Amino acid sequence: MTYQLPEQSSGLPSSQHKIRQTVCHALVVLALGSTFSPITYAQENIAAERQQQYKIAAGSLEDALAEFAQQAGILISFEPELVSGKQSSGLQGNYTAKQAVSKLLQGTGLDQVVRENGTWGLRKLPSTQLQQGGSLPEVKVKAGRQSESVEELPQVYNGGQVASGARAGILGNRDFMDTPFSITSYTRELIQNQQATTVADIIANDPSVRSTNARGGRFDQFTVRGFNLPSSNLALNGLYGVVPSYAVAAESIERVEVLKGASTLLNGMAPTGAVGGAINIVPKRATDKNINQLTTSFASKEQLGAHLDLGRRFGPDNSVGIRVNGAYRTPGETAFDHQSTEQTVGTVAIDYKGAQLKLSLDAGYQQRNIDAPPERVSLDTSIVPDAKRIDRNFAPRWTYTNTKDTYAALRAEYDFTPHFNGYAAIGGRKGENAFLRSNPDIDALGNFATDPSLFYRDERVFSAEAGLRSKFSTGPLAHTVTLGMSKYRQVFGNRIYNLSGSSNSNIYSPTRTTRPNTQGFSQHTPKSGLSDLESIALTDAISILDDRLLVVIGARSQRVQVDTFNASEIRSQHYNQQALTPAAAVVFKLQDNVSIYANYMESLSPGGTAPTNATVNNPGEVLPPIKSKQVETGVKIDNGRFANTFSLFRIEQPNAFTENRIFGLNGEQRNVGLEWNIFGEPVKGLRTLGGIMLLDSKLTKTVNGTNDGARSPATSRANVNLGMEWDTPFYEGLTLTARTLYSSSQYLDNANTQKVPNWIRFDIGARYVTSANGHPITLRANVENLFDRSYWASASGGLTISTPRTLLLSATVDF
Repeated sequence: MTYQLPEQSSGLPSSQHKIRQTVCHALVVLALGSTFSPITYAQENIAAERQQQYKIAAGSLEDALAEFAQQAGILISFEPELVSGKQSSGLQGNYTAKQAVSKLLQGTGLDQVVRENGTWGLRKLPSTQLQQGGSLPEVKVKAGRQSESVEELPQVYNGGQVASGARAGILGNRDFMDTPFSITSYTRELIQNQQATTVADIIANDPSVRSTNARGGRFDQFTVRGFNLPSSNLALNGLYGVVPSYAVAAESIERVEVLKGASTLLNGMAPTGAVGGAINIVPKRATDKNINQLTTSFASKEQLGAHLDLGRRFGPDNSVGIRVNGAYRTPGETAFDHQSTEQTVGTVAIDYKGAQLKLSLDAGYQQRNIDAPPERVSLDTSIVPDAKRIDRNFAPRWTYTNTKDTYAALRAEYDFTPHFNGYAAIGGRKGENAFLRSNPDIDALGNFATDPSLFYRDERVFSAEAGLRSKFSTGPLAHTVTLGMSKYRQVFGNRIYNLSGSSNSNIYSPTRTTRPNTQGFSQHTPKSGLSDLESIALTDAISILDDRLLVVIGARSQRVQVDTFNASEIRSQHYNQQALTPAAAVVFKLQDNVSIYANYMESLSPGGTAPTNATVNNPGEVLPPIKSKQVETGVKIDNGRFANTFSLFRIEQPNAFTENRIFGLNGEQRNVGLEWNIFGEPVKGLRTLGGIMLLDSKLTKTVNGTNDGARSPATSRANVNLGMEWDTPFYEGLTLTARTLYSSSQYLDNANTQKVPNWIRFDIGARYVTSANGHPITLRANVENLFDRSYWASASGGLTISTPRTLLLSATVDF
């Protein structure tokens, strides 16, 4: 059925008219969809009541439920604390799903429940019924797919290091086997055990992701599948720009989700573009079990820290929760000599989980002060300096990075019916940043002039999203139609002072230089720029053959507005463009534990702005949004304890740079890659996490073919990660860990004349779990860069020196 609106009938501009037309069509589809919901509901009831044969061995309750979920093809979500230490007698014979779960839960003090949206869960039996040996009244159970709600997290996968699913943007939370994309979600357990300080430490576990700044640098920045991803592009529960833009502390994070590949349809356009992938941060929430946890920490050479984590739930059915996290790291020298860091973090998360309504509020404050942060090195020569000769921090002692961010986000989800719901979220952030910098631009002997500069930057960000989702059936097709809208606005101000007092130093033999005079400079930052991103997306996830085949089709219409202002805050440049990014994806389950998938996705990035100097003939020109295209296919294998995912992808991105004095789209970067990721616990007590990415990255369509066929700068042909954890059988409670990271050589320049050698890093660690007076205690020790190797870790935008050997110690007590 087609609906046609009279063209320009409302006098709206063409772009707005198209958006309104899309909204009207989508609302018709959603309204029609809700009338078909009883068909899907009936199918789910039939699946729940159908008998099948089960063969589940006795053992831990967590393992038994995981095996049931695999055999039944049903997802049960619950807090890990509910099943911790509990055993099940197993299951043999023919049962309905409800009967099977009841038998598995016998004697555990737990019973099954079904939520209003059709998902399965667990709950504690009331104490009165436990004393009487009774059980809860019979609950009508219906099978259901995993909830798309971002407030109901996918369960933790076997081994505890990653989750079984993650948020796939507008599609909501999805199991990784049912997702036609490459996606990994790292858990709080992994974050704590690796003693991560920022997001950069967490995603170091992914071979497709590399940090392009040293630990303790001015900011975090990454490459994903060979494309840059600044930390300003991280999202908080899907909202871009809300978390601190330079680095995000790990203390308040429940999970970090990495979706690899182009994703504008799913997530909207990232503030500065996210071609190779997107990173979403999931904040902590209160659990049914009270949380009282204190962690004290030490990091070489002199950093001390403390982190307090408190959580409670209140009200009927524990519907209201509050989680508070506070952390402080004292000023102290890091593994980089004469570098000191100080960090303060405070967050609060309040949530309400009702039968139909879910609400959450996240608010936080973060301040980071770093003295002598290592800077990227630029070259005045074709010779790449020998990083092995660098054994000291060459950043002047007087340089610093001070950042302060305050942020909040409010989210609401409402189930109008079991098959029709809506969601809305709004957030904002205020950022204040001050930097005293010295950018080393070295010659063949490693000499550089300090050339100090003082830089102030203020940021104000507003971010919002809203949507409607309807589930319905048309014959054998089960649809999940989602209409989503997003809004992002950033207003920022910059002020830079080039200071006098330049002196000479050397990266091999740094000299003590005089601190420049910074008195009398105004910190007021006049408005320098405005970025305004608006979009509307419509998707249909079509399930066929009893959910064995899923087809996703959709498109997002994105409007991009960029304004720049002069020193008098008068607009000097204005840019307003619109682009449409269609997408399609499919995943098919060959077996319950084998999925194959494919997708065609597009990604939008802001068009670059030509430099305002004499090197170009078109200064200040703003280019239109850059559209990147991706084709990907893969296989996922999950045996319940150990998973493998294989991906083959091709991404093409136009490149903006200056050639023949013209700034423009003067070429293209083409990345073709193969990924293999592994995670889980293949053998009881032995966990593994890691993988490999092989990448062929080339420049094409360069001006006059000058650099055609050259490898793209800052890309390695191979990245390898392998992490292992072993629960020792000879000493109960003791776990030994080891991890290896490897990246092959890179080039710094387009012509491939400046080659950066490959590097390898080894980490080891141990943790011991014990108790004192009935309180669990976990002691952890990790050593990163065990052999203290000095190497260039990245060639993205300059050379980034590796982080020296770092000792991390912590003790966590639950009280």
